Amino acid sequence: MTYTKGYVVCSISLVLTYSHKLTHTRTNLLPQYRIENYCNNYASQHKQPSFQLFDNLDPLVTTQQCFDDLRVDPSHISRRPSDTYYIDPNTVC
Repeated sequence: MTYTKGYVVCSISLVLTYSHKLTHTRTNLLPQYRIENYCNNYASQHKQPSFQLFDNLDPLVTTQQCFDDLRVDPSHISRRPSDTYYIDPNTVC
C-alpha cells in the first residue's frame, strides 16, 4: 500500500505514534490488518494521504546504519548488548 500523489511521504512509525496518542493503546501489539485498516480509513477520511507503508525492509542493518547514521552517541545506552540484538560486531537486528 503506497500513497504518494505529490505529498510528503513519512514512515508508518509516525502514523502509529499518532494513532497511539489518539487511542492510548500499544500499537506494537496491533495485528497487521488493524494497521492497514487504520491507514485505509485515514486515506478515505482525508482524501490526501501523505504517508507510505514500509513492510518489506530488511531487519538486519549495520551498526553504522543503526547508530552512526542516526548520530547516536557512542556512549548511549542503546548501543549496549543488553539493549540491542547484535548478530555480530557490525550487524544488528
